Amino acid sequence: MCRFRVLCAFLCMLMLLPAVFSCVSGNTAETDTAETHKIVPPEETVLPDTKKEPSKDGKTRVVYEVYGESGGTLDGKTVQLLREDTGTTTVTATAAIGYRFVGWSDGITEASRESDLGEEGMTVTYYAFFKQLFLEMPVIELTTATGKDVTSKETYIAGTLSVRNCEESMRIDGAEILLRGRGNNSWTYEKKSYRIKLSQSQSLLGLGEGKSKTWCLIANVCDQSLLRNYAAYRLCRMLSGIAWAPDCTSVEVYLNGEYRGVYLLCETVKADEHRVAISNDPEPGEDIGYLLQMTANSDESSKFTVNGYNFDIKSELSSDKKQSGAQLAYIKNYVAQCWQAVQTGDRRTIEQMIDLNSLIDTYIAEELTKNLDVGYDSFYLYKDQGGKLCFGPVWDFDLSFGNANEHEAEYPEGMYVCYGVCRQYHSNFWYHTLMDQ
Repeated sequence: MCRFRVLCAFLCMLMLLPAVFSCVSGNTAETDTAETHKIVPPEETVLPDTKKEPSKDGKTRVVYEVYGESGGTLDGKTVQLLREDTGTTTVTATAAIGYRFVGWSDGITEASRESDLGEEGMTVTYYAFFKQLFLEMPVIELTTATGKDVTSKETYIAGTLSVRNCEESMRIDGAEILLRGRGNNSWTYEKKSYRIKLSQSQSLLGLGEGKSKTWCLIANVCDQSLLRNYAAYRLCRMLSGIAWAPDCTSVEVYLNGEYRGVYLLCETVKADEHRVAISNDPEPGEDIGYLLQMTANSDESSKFTVNGYNFDIKSELSSDKKQSGAQLAYIKNYVAQCWQAVQTGDRRTIEQMIDLNSLIDTYIAEELTKNLDVGYDSFYLYKDQGGKLCFGPVWDFDLSFGNANEHEAEYPEGMYVCYGVCRQYHSNFWYHTLMDQ
């Protein structure tokens, strides 16, 4: 049965590969996300000239206004009463996010202006013009409470989040958040990734199966196509053996008014009824819900080792120290027993303890994408209360689809995860040992 499932899944994926690699290579194929969020520019607007009219009280005034819809603001005194030979004080036009300043109605293109003399007995009104940038992607606007940049991936700072340039029902204005950096090696690059914690659960841009407080903005700094994670997650959402894969979409990000680039807005991996759906009650006993990460970058206190690999526990354990210790011993023993069954090829025990459909479909995803990190980092497993050890969810595919120059990951030909140089350095022991069996 498993062999038949592998064969059928591979045939289905081979049919999908042209679309997947077309997406990753940057071809302009339409996507459901682009259709949902595309903003169509309106027709060109006829702009008025500077307005001049006699003042009702005979005094000399200069007025500054934003023309049309609010594409920006004016800083300074916008209505100024002038005396003979005195000019106006400085007024500056500042574009809102998603707009740019074009110029003033009298042809001046500098944003700041001063020393306008006006005309005696007249009210002269100068209009500031702003033009929308018409980005096809939604805009995420992050503002920190201090106005300073995010400098830590451990400490959260307060701020707000707004979502613009999208359907009206998906707009958000100034939601309270906590914000910090995220990533391991990627945190060392200039373009940072961020983790967002909302004060109230929300579904951002309609992503996911339900509301959540935690989201992330992935910089994809090592992937110049900005599409590999997106393509991999979409592929994994097609595989029935993978219970949950992150939903995501591309967005433009501004931080404190500064443009930071294109990011992937993505669901985070967490134990949650709408994500990794396992029991989230850590108190009943030892057999509870566990979310695990196999990683070479482990620095968590709740960890154990099996076959020389570190496993971090990403779900909650009991608040009682003795009980949490028993839970840690339980899940370590369970994973070790699974590994022993895989080593010996004990098919009956393997089927009793491991969900093979999840193992097969995550292997297909890792093999088709040639994910460099498959045996090194960001590899997740989970076990629900009373359930089997499941493989997934998948995570982190920026170094996939040929975007690596080591361990033969750059070549499109041949098997990767279980064979060749990968097996010696970065292979995943679950996959290649079962393949041997």
